[in-house]
Amino acid sequence: MGYPAERQRDLTVSALASTIGREHIRLSYEYLNRRDVEGYASLVDPVARFRGPGPRLARGPQAAAELLIGLLPETSTHTLHRIVIEDDQAAVSGTLTTADSTGHDFVDFFSISDHGLLLSWRRFLSA
Repeated sequence: MGYPAERQRDLTVSALASTIGREHIRLSYEYLNRRDVEGYASLVDPVARFRGPGPRLARGPQAAAELLIGLLPETSTHTLHRIVIEDDQAAVSGTLTTADSTGHDFVDFFSISDHGLLLSWRRFLSA
């Protein structure tokens, strides 16, 4: 008696990149909470473009990591509520809590490279 055929899973490049991208996004907030520039930069694609408030634009992993960590209050913590990914786009909702326990809701938008790395970022923060 033979074994039943194993059901094949269709893991396209974009599906695999989305799965890896989700984990990289989760990990990116851990690095932000620790203010770990090198760790965060390791998750960013070499051709990344991160747009901060106003005219700030960071290109590449190191500049992107420095931009994000530089925008955060000294002691702040991200708490994630939801990550939604469709194809190569992701939206993350959460709360940024500062040292004085003030919480600000945020939504971050990412695009993810074919390798699951962070390719772009944009944040919208509650007043």
